[in-house]
Amino acid sequence: MTAMEFQQWKQNFIRDYLDETDDMEVLEKIKKYAKRIYPRKRTLALVSFTRRKR
Repeated sequence: MTAMEFQQWKQNFIRDYLDETDDMEVLEKIKKYAKRIYPRKRTLALVSFTRRKR
């Protein structure tokens, strides 16, 4: 690998790493805001169904 190829590889590696880090940070923000909008514990209305015997 020549010095120029190595430099290019290093730049691409760093760029990819930073992109991955940014994506993870964005994902954490999305999860945080989603928790505010959609709480985990949801209370469901209980509906009872009765069968009529014929």
